[in-house]
Amino acid sequence: MLERVNATMRLLLFVVAADAVVSVAVGVGGLVTLLAGHRGWPNVLAAASLSWPAVLAVALVRGRRTALWLRERIHNGDERLAAVAAMSQVWLWEATPDLVATYCGPACAEIIGRTPEEIVGRPLFDFMHEQDLPRARAVQAAGVRAGIGWTDVDLRWWHADGRLLSLRGSAVPVLDDTGQVAAFRGIRRTPVSDTGAAEQHRAAASDQIRDVLRHETLTVALQPIVDLTDGRWCGVEALARFPGDDGPDVWFAQAAEVGLGIELEQLALRKALATVGQLPAGVRVSVNASPEMVLHPSLGELLTTSGVPLDRITLEITEHEPVTRYDDIHAALRPLRGRGLHLAVDDTGAGYASFQHVLQLRPDIVKLDRSLLRNITSDPACRALVTAIVLLALELKATVTAEGVESLDELNTLASLGIDQAQGYLLARPETDAEVWRSWPQHAWPLPQRAIV
Repeated sequence: MLERVNATMRLLLFVVAADAVVSVAVGVGGLVTLLAGHRGWPNVLAAASLSWPAVLAVALVRGRRTALWLRERIHNGDERLAAVAAMSQVWLWEATPDLVATYCGPACAEIIGRTPEEIVGRPLFDFMHEQDLPRARAVQAAGVRAGIGWTDVDLRWWHADGRLLSLRGSAVPVLDDTGQVAAFRGIRRTPVSDTGAAEQHRAAASDQIRDVLRHETLTVALQPIVDLTDGRWCGVEALARFPGDDGPDVWFAQAAEVGLGIELEQLALRKALATVGQLPAGVRVSVNASPEMVLHPSLGELLTTSGVPLDRITLEITEHEPVTRYDDIHAALRPLRGRGLHLAVDDTGAGYASFQHVLQLRPDIVKLDRSLLRNITSDPACRALVTAIVLLALELKATVTAEGVESLDELNTLASLGIDQAQGYLLARPETDAEVWRSWPQHAWPLPQRAIV
């Protein structure tokens, strides 16, 4: 802002000086002509123009005073903001949707012993305790997906001297013109004196999860998946729903943190498979599983004893966490896939090494993350990336499903790029009511117009 004020002042000075030179030259010429006895109106007006530099000079003086006043106010405002930030015991920060820091207030040096320069440009996850990362990433992912922030989330952070601190953080999203999250802005409060608050949080989370496990209060919402070639309802994704406002990402991350992750996933799988009896024979159910659940001995028994034919089950492995034990996953799933189980890679394009992940797992279905669809109708580069994923899927003899489809324009564009199936709010929202599920066979799903993009 100061630079704009200074530039405006320089431009004003130049214009005024140039105008004054011209006015003086014209005015002197007119005055000389008048004194020589030529009284014509042009000469009178020319002589009168000698007063214009004086008017300009007065305006310049007043304008300069105004500009100086404005510059002083801006400078003082910046100084006050800097003083507030410097004196604050609250760590102010701003970051990209992936939580790569773009700004850090100076209080971070006092709180975790690191200067803003050490933090800006790095993911904030780098400074958190490893055991808190699943919950931190779940909160961030939920914030991006729903366009919301978070309030009073306790996480453990590493101080530069090696100490472990508990910080309480809150954030709000910054949305772009399309309503998508462009950044997060937030605060972290001065550290709790010990780890008591974090331990209390984990104890409360453990109690909540045990209560859900004991009373099986977890419910399942189904969202239909539609074939884009003929509008046929071909599948559903089973999505866990929990008491309260927190999403499933937060619940599963907290369960993993307190050692109850496998138990909670087992309950979610049992509940999801129980819905198959209310679906038509040709409709498959997709269930989510973490890499840890895939490698757990209970998965095979749970799937094979559910009474659901394996060829009606699609197992989705999420991509929000890195997978390293690909050989073990292949070994665990080989007998199940041999009996008809379908494997899907979920959230492709949203997390770690998408193409490598797909190549390693060799799934039957590749599911595109909603983030790839945001500009699919207007951005050629986005369409090129989706096309590359479609071509990769063709080489693997896999189909491609687009998640989060919200408009007919998106549906038409995706169909023109070779996407096989779609799910999203355009088709139907996730629904827990079995009566609604039973109405879907008669539903007229929108068919895309396969325009050339």
